[in-house]
Amino acid sequence: VIEQPDLVLEPDAEGRGNWLFARPAAPAGAPAAPSGPPRERMAVALDSLSLVGGRIAVRSGPVAAAEVIEIASLTASAPLAGPARIAARGTARGEAFTRVATTGPLRALGGEAPWSVSAQIGVAGLSATLGLELADGPRALSLRLGEADLGAWRPGLRLVALEASAATL
Repeated sequence: VIEQPDLVLEPDAEGRGNWLFARPAAPAGAPAAPSGPPRERMAVALDSLSLVGGRIAVRSGPVAAAEVIEIASLTASAPLAGPARIAARGTARGEAFTRVATTGPLRALGGEAPWSVSAQIGVAGLSATLGLELADGPRALSLRLGEADLGAWRPGLRLVALEASAATL
């Protein structure tokens, strides 16, 4: 559980994101590392994560203005053998949003059996449900949009419902 994080995700002058933690390559001509017994890599397993309050600022460049996402709550879990789930509530660009998504087990991604993704999204009075099944590329897609007042985008615009599906893309 992380309470009130204040994260800034941004690239440096060379375009490398500050969220990438790989060690940089040794410069040419640098002395070799001392020899010794090989060191084991540290293994970290994260089964679930919860954010309570906080914000995430994303910059597209070192001097670009940041897009700020205020997080009311975010929970995510990805047990190796079970379905991965994420749920979030917050505000971005002045609009409240909700996101809920469930996928098949992460260890099954890229396997022989189809891998499914289901997501519900709500923003600016619009709610949508998306279903996707992957097996050697997108296999099936379905989209459902519920009733929404879209007057903020165009006065008088209102969506009653929309359903679309495709067996293949």
